[in-house]
Amino acid sequence: MRKIVAGDLFPMADILSKIGVGRLSGCLGEELSGPEAGLMAAEILLGGLKNCQEELLAFLADIAETDKESLKAAPPAVLAEMILELLKKEELGDFFRVLSGSLFAA
Repeated sequence: MRKIVAGDLFPMADILSKIGVGRLSGCLGEELSGPEAGLMAAEILLGGLKNCQEELLAFLADIAETDKESLKAAPPAVLAEMILELLKKEELGDFFRVLSGSLFAA
């Protein structure tokens, strides 16, 4: 998987918006037990995937330097592993650390 660059942030933001990640705060703020909150979060995330299937596959194919059709044919675990690898990317973490440091600086 290649390094994440500034131009990758825009399709990522669009994908996250279409998935409905912003709705997660609703289930995190409710009085739910761990499993209930987890199921609600999974429902939001998995339900939102249908809203951005093509964009997500194109984005992942681009950063994995492969083609969309290969990803469509891959086992679901491969897609899950790619998403987890993306979330662990150092440059993505750096981006959010800089933002959070600036937003919460006194």
